[in-house]
Amino acid sequence: DLPKEGEEIELSFEIEYVQTDNKKVTTKGEVANNCTTFTKKDTYQVGDVIALCNEETKVSEDFYVISDNGDSVTALAKYNLLVGNIAIYNMNSEDISVNKIPSSTPGYGLQQEETISPDLSDIEHLESFKLIGTLAFALIDENNYWDEGSSSCEGFCGYWYDSKTHQYLTKYTGDPLHVYDENSNLYSYVQDYQKYLKKSYPSVSARLIRYEELQKFGFSDEPGHIYDAVPNAPEWIFSTSYWTENLHATSYILAISPLKTFADVTFYDDCGYGLRPVITISKSEL
Repeated sequence: DLPKEGEEIELSFEIEYVQTDNKKVTTKGEVANNCTTFTKKDTYQVGDVIALCNEETKVSEDFYVISDNGDSVTALAKYNLLVGNIAIYNMNSEDISVNKIPSSTPGYGLQQEETISPDLSDIEHLESFKLIGTLAFALIDENNYWDEGSSSCEGFCGYWYDSKTHQYLTKYTGDPLHVYDENSNLYSYVQDYQKYLKKSYPSVSARLIRYEELQKFGFSDEPGHIYDAVPNAPEWIFSTSYWTENLHATSYILAISPLKTFADVTFYDDCGYGLRPVITISKSEL
């Protein structure tokens, strides 16, 4: 309480100084800068790392450049987004348990290192392994079902295929077809991530990786070659398992497998593949 009359008050305090090792010291109320540093260039090479630093959190989202477009660069996220599920494979019982990741989990919706695929080179001797951040490319529409004995859809067809006419919808083009759009189960997560990045980088756009981009690294979706090794592809391409935006067959999407191969995966598989965005951003904003 303040006194009713003026009084002189004597105060004293001690300050203890501690020698540091020249590293940044974070004080209370200050956010540590954990953003990745990188060299800004006029021309970027494939594999160069760029980082988009959030101005509020001082934490960056990192990417590997996959093409220099002149005024902009296109780059693949370093990790998958932390969304979807945690899938645990029990190799002894051959069971898979799938548990949804709560949206309240710290870092939800952003890239997380924990989504890196485990080493499955000796999978036959593993008792179990875990994949984090898995989700289906698209959800099943029970009305879009082909029950005439054909295996073309394996029963359920994706939203890009009309099971009544047995035709692909004409809105989807390309070879193989580009089928990623607002109908995909992944779309809202990509849009949320893009919105997050745009707060600091207005020019950025986000999507999935495309088959044409993977072709540059030696990938092929030709029958008999889809599971072949891709010796010219950099290791970072295979660090996680994730969906592309391209169709392989009526109910199969091309994806990077946790076994470090290209794969054709049933679109409603929710336990093996995650969301690894590709961004395009103006160089002037880097």
